[in-house]
Amino acid sequence: MTGPLLWTHDHPGPPEFVLHPSVALAWWPIYRGTVYAQRVFRRVTSTVAIVPATFGVQIADAVRRVERAGAATRVQVETYYAGLRAFWIRADGEANARAWSDTHGLARTRRVSVYDAAYLELARRLNLPLAAEDPTLTRHAAAAGVPIFSP
Repeated sequence: MTGPLLWTHDHPGPPEFVLHPSVALAWWPIYRGTVYAQRVFRRVTSTVAIVPATFGVQIADAVRRVERAGAATRVQVETYYAGLRAFWIRADGEANARAWSDTHGLARTRRVSVYDAAYLELARRLNLPLAAEDPTLTRHAAAAGVPIFSP
């Protein structure tokens, strides 16, 4: 079962893919977005993505690091967040319950961070492809039987 939408509006459809922060951060103009990230961007404007419950915190942490380094202003940060709020991004309600079992085991087996393993676990459990920019994560996804989202 999936949890509520992370943002305030609803979409009637089921999630189509698992969204990793590496793609969502590539939508921020201060980063150099790839063609892949732009294709995912176009898809998420009309469909639902699903993320582990930690997604918002991970995005905020990355954005804060950029802001703290002086590479982004408060207005740029707020504009980026407002843009993310426009998408249908659903938070998974089971991610925390699985953190100490399935997710940790996947992190150990695949030798990835627990954060990245949460995305792999979610994609495997829901039988959904993963939208990710991180080449190490996409290699581990393929080895774990998780397809990469093709927008």
